[in-house]
Amino acid sequence: GKVLRVQVETFSANTITILLENTESSREKRKFLKLTFITGSIYLVLGLLSGVFGSIFGHIFMLFLTLIPVYLHFNVFESETVTFVRHFALQNTTKYSSGRVENRLIPTHSIHDIVINEVIQRQRVIFMLQILLEQEIKKKERIFSLFEKSKPNLQCLEFIYNLLHKRWEKS
Repeated sequence: GKVLRVQVETFSANTITILLENTESSREKRKFLKLTFITGSIYLVLGLLSGVFGSIFGHIFMLFLTLIPVYLHFNVFESETVTFVRHFALQNTTKYSSGRVENRLIPTHSIHDIVINEVIQRQRVIFMLQILLEQEIKKKERIFSLFEKSKPNLQCLEFIYNLLHKRWEKS
């Protein structure tokens, strides 16, 4: 998996903020930029050899192959943060290398439980920290996963679970 840095930024009687930072994000971004350069160079060479590469479908295919790494470069996650404020809400924030930020706020009265679940993903068993929501809040979405992009290991999840669950039980 990814090398993550876990940091408890705020720790008080009413608030806790936990940050998981992707320490490999700059390396991942460089990898995608190199891949973009390589596929772009191949496209340029094949474009100059128009006799070999004269089809419009070939150009569309190579443009597609060149733009995929660009898209992936901008979707490398930088960090995921969970902030729990007792008697108010839990906020989940994901920051990406493009500067895009995704926020999700769940009121504490909507939280039914906090659990660690086993999930089968790509023929592997991984563990996810999940929030079970009360039934009346969302009919379709009853489970919300925390740290979905970083996928920390079980030991890290247990540490975070213990911190969050103690705060949630008191609210």
